[in-house]
Amino acid sequence: MKVEDVIKRHTKVKMIGSPGFPLPLGEYVEYSSEKTEDLEALRSLGINVSGSGGHNTVWVESGFRTNSFEIGFHSNSENYIVIGSGFTLGGRIDFLCNRSTAFIGGGNVQRITILCDGSDSVFYCGPNSYIGDMTCWIQGQYRTLSIGEDCMFGWKIAIRTGDFHGMYDLETKKILNPPDDTTIGPHVWLTNSIQIMKGITIGSGAVIGAGSIVTKNIAGSCLAAGSPVKILRRNIGWSRDANPSLDYMAELGSRLYMVTAKQSETTKLARPLGVTKIIAALKKLAFFRKTDVA
Repeated sequence: MKVEDVIKRHTKVKMIGSPGFPLPLGEYVEYSSEKTEDLEALRSLGINVSGSGGHNTVWVESGFRTNSFEIGFHSNSENYIVIGSGFTLGGRIDFLCNRSTAFIGGGNVQRITILCDGSDSVFYCGPNSYIGDMTCWIQGQYRTLSIGEDCMFGWKIAIRTGDFHGMYDLETKKILNPPDDTTIGPHVWLTNSIQIMKGITIGSGAVIGAGSIVTKNIAGSCLAAGSPVKILRRNIGWSRDANPSLDYMAELGSRLYMVTAKQSETTKLARPLGVTKIIAALKKLAFFRKTDVA
């Protein structure tokens, strides 16, 4: 199987391939977990593979190199990981399942810990992001954990698609806490010590304050914080630069509006309150052509 086939296999997965969640379309080198020479080649890149299993494959974009990244297949089969280039990557990923896929785009990832514990599941982390320390749990068959491009995550970030322990009704025996997909939009800033619970969608451009536990959807361009989280302010933007230019604010505002509109169609998450006012202000800056915004 080629990396293009892996991409095609997941083009119907929610968000992947839409604005803010680009597909990895660079030049990749394929490595098999069953070939000694491939495992040695991966080690030369700083990637150590254990528990080879059967028909597990690693694709690495040309130009990639890291100091230390661990992949554990634990004797499982038909798992795939696609790693982008041009960034620092530290941490590990473990596949306790079969036929699952992880896409890790290029960026600056100091430490990431990923546990895939549901067959046919997908982990996606978009390019051009900074991650200090993040742990992700993907539980449940066919579940997806998606993180858009251009995000900035601090330290002690935990994101999940399940609770990893079952809770059920004593009379009906129905499971009360099944796994669910979790989606974080592009250009989202998670500060420090944050937990994102299963089934949550955070819209593009949002900021989540330190120490928050996110138990409900957060619309794009909102500042939210607390345990449980509450929206503190709407219609906000953020920049890595402490003093962003007006040109940057205008360009980012247009891009996030288009992405948020796509997220609304896909996840039924409402657009940020007052976004029409933002667009009207940007039109006055002559940033949009008349046909750019409906």
